[in-house]
Amino acid sequence: MTCYLCGKKKESYMAYLCNDCQRIQDIMKLYPDVKETLEFVYLRNDTQINNKKDIVTKKLKQLKKVKEVETEQVD
Repeated sequence: MTCYLCGKKKESYMAYLCNDCQRIQDIMKLYPDVKETLEFVYLRNDTQINNKKDIVTKKLKQLKKVKEVETEQVD
């Protein structure tokens, strides 16, 4: 038996596809690198994760400084 989504040899489970998943399967048949494209677009590697953490940390520090300045001005 074959996988309903990609057509490769199926393991030991059965699945049926809704219209959206059927559309994904059709796209995968047309473009063999869909999985790699999805991983590239949607999944972050370690460098990207660290960069995102740095950006968020910088924004939090800036917000903290702004709040401190606002608190000092009120006093």
